[in-house]
Amino acid sequence: LGVRLYFSARQGGIVREMLRDNAPTAPVWFDTPTGRVTVGGKGPPNTRRRFPQVSENLSVRWCSPYAKIMVADGALRNQARFSHARTLFVTGERAAESANRARYAVFERHRADCRDGRARRHIDHWRPVHAWSEAAVWQILRRHGVISPLPYQLGFGRLSCLTCVFMSADQAATLRHMDPDRFARLCEWERAFGCTIRRDRDLGTLA
Repeated sequence: LGVRLYFSARQGGIVREMLRDNAPTAPVWFDTPTGRVTVGGKGPPNTRRRFPQVSENLSVRWCSPYAKIMVADGALRNQARFSHARTLFVTGERAAESANRARYAVFERHRADCRDGRARRHIDHWRPVHAWSEAAVWQILRRHGVISPLPYQLGFGRLSCLTCVFMSADQAATLRHMDPDRFARLCEWERAFGCTIRRDRDLGTLA
């Protein structure tokens, strides 16, 4: 598509954050046109040792803020190229995906916006497919010859983490078949934490 691609992540990802024991949240790294930059990781020590919970509340479903939202914020706030400039932040949430996403604004100021401050960092957030149906998404992919991501081809209904806490029973069984070692590790963490991913059953029972 002719778009330059830059990666960003929290060091150690979701697993390191989940296993955090009397330690600060890990730093964020992000690629820039001149190389990789690392920021953060100097906060107060704390302990998590719990899976993200199946909830719309991001304070307990902490994977979204800590592994995605805050990572993007750090990349936007810590690059001079976004200061004294106008940036459009585009994401693909759709209202039909959940009641929570239905409440999202189609267009708003981004959290990292600072257009009125010294940096004059003007960042708008646009969700162009918010009102679209799933069928409309598939139609535009076909029209432009874009190959769908592999998880959809394998029958997964969501394009998220392979071990997403929202996985269905079929997806849990598929994960156990595809990657039994990873699946066993998740089950062991459930036992070690004394807290399952789902409140009503453990992962083995779900699969």
